[in-house]
Amino acid sequence: MLKSVRPHDVVARVGGDEFVIILTRLSTLDVATAIAQTVRTASGAPLAVGADTISPSLSIGLAFSSLVETDVASLVHDADHSMLMVEKSPRRGSLGGE
Repeated sequence: MLKSVRPHDVVARVGGDEFVIILTRLSTLDVATAIAQTVRTASGAPLAVGADTISPSLSIGLAFSSLVETDVASLVHDADHSMLMVEKSPRRGSLGGE
């Protein structure tokens, strides 16, 4: 997954199986969506675990602000809300964005 983000972005585990990726230096939500899709593709590759193969799935929520001084906690909250909407949606393969 780390190869899917850029050197100036931040990847952090916030608990359990939840991670936050803070994408910096973005110009549009489309750029964030493209990076999120790259992360999903890289993280969804089948994994061999002993004799079994598992295929991970991700729920990704996006929040975008063009303001540098935006409160990061608010963005994380918005992205979490967006992700929950994706999880409740019948179209679970989509990316949530705000």
